[in-house]
Amino acid sequence: MKVDTQHRLYTAALPYWTRLRDAIQGEDAIKEKGKEYLPMPPGLGDGIQDKQYANYKARARYPEMVGPAVEGMVGLMNRKIDIPELPESLKYLNQESTPDGLPLRDLVNRIWHEASSVGRYILFVDVPEDGGDPYIATYPAEAVINWRSDGDRITLVVFYEEEDAVNPNDPFQTEAIPQWRVASIEVPEEGGPEQYVVRIYRKDADTKEADAFYVHEEFFPRPMAGGESINYVPVVFVGSRDLLPDPDAMPLNGVANKSLHYYRQYADYAMQLFMCANGTTPYVAGATKDESPKTIGPTVIWEFEAPDAKAGFIEVSGTGLDAQAKELEKIQSEIAHETVRVLGDKKAAEAAETLRLRFQSQTATLSSISTASMAGLVRALRFAAEWKGLNPEEVKTPDPVEFITDQPDAQLLSTLYDGMERGYIPDDLIINYTRKVELHDMDADTYRRWSAGMMAEGGGEED
Repeated sequence: MKVDTQHRLYTAALPYWTRLRDAIQGEDAIKEKGKEYLPMPPGLGDGIQDKQYANYKARARYPEMVGPAVEGMVGLMNRKIDIPELPESLKYLNQESTPDGLPLRDLVNRIWHEASSVGRYILFVDVPEDGGDPYIATYPAEAVINWRSDGDRITLVVFYEEEDAVNPNDPFQTEAIPQWRVASIEVPEEGGPEQYVVRIYRKDADTKEADAFYVHEEFFPRPMAGGESINYVPVVFVGSRDLLPDPDAMPLNGVANKSLHYYRQYADYAMQLFMCANGTTPYVAGATKDESPKTIGPTVIWEFEAPDAKAGFIEVSGTGLDAQAKELEKIQSEIAHETVRVLGDKKAAEAAETLRLRFQSQTATLSSISTASMAGLVRALRFAAEWKGLNPEEVKTPDPVEFITDQPDAQLLSTLYDGMERGYIPDDLIINYTRKVELHDMDADTYRRWSAGMMAEGGGEED
């Protein structure tokens, strides 16, 4: 039994996730990978290649674009964050939703961050063995190595984990013990209905066989509160566009690709600049061995007996520097365009309406991340509700979020206020409209209290 077998789609996606993680961490992580991201250029010289390559890499510049883009996307979504409404017996999740005590609102941020970076985050609903309340365990994309589904029902998930163990000979040392958590729906060997089972596998340290795994622990999670057995693995694969278990699109993959292109191009450009400034080599021709100078400098005179002797310097002309500089500018423009495509650039010098429409069309990725993330969280919370015997529909999905604010229409505002004063339209209409265009962020009751206070301070009367 090879419990560490990887799903073919996981194997295909893992290198891209790794590259995006490195790109988000920035220049230090990229340079740490050495030739994986910056190949050795030809002609660095025999015998001293490692030193020359180290200098070549040190002069290169990696543009810090991917990490800030992720933070920018999450920041935009945070401006309009809302969390699902929970039934009373699930409201404990608002304060502590994960094993590490993360409040639900912070869990939303974590989901957004992962979905914006690698386009995948996994929510696993579980219950304590002592019969406590359900909680949501979270796993990054790299930790779920295999899965199987039957239509919309997930029937197998394999999680890779590392359990910290204290060294029995030194209480200050710990080691990571790898283990594989397998949650699956099985039919008992003796027959009967399907059952939900969780097993933790570890490698047998006493054998060198690669597939020598044993069951370290086995759980049969309790049925739902109503006594019904669980016939699905309560796991949610949150993607950047949907909730399917297959790896989803990586929103910033294009930005990472172009940033690496810039990094490699800049390394060549920097080497050319270095050679132009420092790459001069003196030469002497036609002189005897004894006449060949041993030093150079402005105060040193070279004198030769032979009439045809000559000396000079071999210099790098740098004729390709202009072309390389233009290529770097082009790549910078492409990086900016790719970032704007995902994130949007509100600082561009365009007419307000043109900018609004363009930004609206280019935030589909941002909107899909927000929508998929919230749908995934709601599904996980409904799994928890079912486990507690509640109606899952009691978990209410927040209203869809629009990340582009409409421009306030002065004429419409005047008409709305006039209609409200004449009693033709309810004040809810103008409150909702002014909130939508971000003239305020208050709900209706708060707005009315604020408005009444403003009228009282101004000595006026509110109709």
